[in-house]
Amino acid sequence: MTACRSPPTLVPLVGEGVQMVRTHTTLDLDRNLLRDAAEALGTTRTTETVHAALREVVARRRRAWLARRDFSELEAALPDMRTSRVESTERPGEPVAS
Repeated sequence: MTACRSPPTLVPLVGEGVQMVRTHTTLDLDRNLLRDAAEALGTTRTTETVHAALREVVARRRRAWLARRDFSELEAALPDMRTSRVESTERPGEPVAS
């Protein structure tokens, strides 16, 4: 795969009202692989297929990182984590005023 890069540009996301940095890049892609990836990802356009594949790779890496973490020390802290940090002025059984 070869790529030709141009400088990053700010492109508004459709309907989002925010901007993200995008780079226009020319890629030589295996058409069969692109077709198979689009089918697997449920995409139709090349750009959305590439973006979906990149998101999938990043998500997989994050899941793998989380799977390697040792959360066993958190079990003892769960009761404190589940306790409300906001003082309640309501009494049990009283209807909540709205």
